[in-house]
Amino acid sequence: MLAHRLTPLLHIAGGNRERFEVFTVPLRDAAGVVVDWSSLTRPIGSHTPLASDQFREGLEQAIDGRHLRAARALLDWSMTDLARAAGLSLSTVKRMEENVGAIAQRSRHRAVDALRRSGIRFSLMESGVIGVGLT
Repeated sequence: MLAHRLTPLLHIAGGNRERFEVFTVPLRDAAGVVVDWSSLTRPIGSHTPLASDQFREGLEQAIDGRHLRAARALLDWSMTDLARAAGLSLSTVKRMEENVGAIAQRSRHRAVDALRRSGIRFSLMESGVIGVGLT
């Protein structure tokens, strides 16, 4: 994944300086080619969700098989459970988890959405890796 997190010290109104988090993720087309970048800036310590549609899409595109397996393990779900919750076939879930070929973004979105609805949280960590947790 080419996601980045920086923590610059910025000048703000009133002559003050504050540290901010700047998250940047690539947006890819169906062939996996980077076509744009999306960024989000917020004060350090802010718990504002990373909710921009483009930003969220970029993060979602970086979720791979190991993230899906970790999320299933946290929920104690089988592949069949994820397939049922996401409205996908078992073979699609298997391909997503094995990272075989290009999985349609729509399928990945459905799987990630089902996991989020069940309490899974995907977070961009300091080193640009995606963390998986249970809320």
